[in-house]
Amino acid sequence: LAMSRSLGDLVAHGVGVSEKPETRVLELRPDIKFIILCSDGIWEFISTQEAASIVSGFGKSRVQEATDYLCKEAWKRWIDEEGHVVDDCTAI
Repeated sequence: LAMSRSLGDLVAHGVGVSEKPETRVLELRPDIKFIILCSDGIWEFISTQEAASIVSGFGKSRVQEATDYLCKEAWKRWIDEEGHVVDDCTAI
């Protein structure tokens, strides 16, 4: 189960969800243009490649617009696919 809301969730621990985050150290290099952190609601209908293409199209000065767009696009796809059900859509 890969859900951002499981971080610190001690109640879900009883059904097998770990409250301990999995972390990784990433060396920032000049060739890394950006890092996208999103909740599972974004990744349900937007692939990592598509998200990278979307974000790169906005440029450094429009980061907030890029994340807003990702969230709105994911929301739209949830509505189109699931009707009135939308999972958490968060991007930074």
